[in-house]
Amino acid sequence: YENTAKRGGLSEADVEKRMNLITGAVGLEAAKDADMVIEAVFEEMGLKKEIFGKLDKITRKGAILATNTSSIPITRLAQAAPDAARFIGVHFFNPVPVMGLVELIRGLATSDE
Repeated sequence: YENTAKRGGLSEADVEKRMNLITGAVGLEAAKDADMVIEAVFEEMGLKKEIFGKLDKITRKGAILATNTSSIPITRLAQAAPDAARFIGVHFFNPVPVMGLVELIRGLATSDE
């Protein structure tokens, strides 16, 4: 936390408070109450579609679903999501702890909201 706080101009308490808003989990059931779910499996379209199909049955209706893909078109993946309007891509710039950037990529059906 100390280095992250210094680089970002945040106090250690602020960094800890923000980190406590993020929950990592193994298994899709943990996503049932999430506001946002980021899928980050390897670049296999079938597997990604399978995961989003399962998330359709697990996540609450307002949850944002995101993929961390770097090679599959967002609009194509959004077709497997329960609601393409809530589907986005995310790209974390490296090195993640140093770069303050996260790119959000919309599909053709992604809502402005």
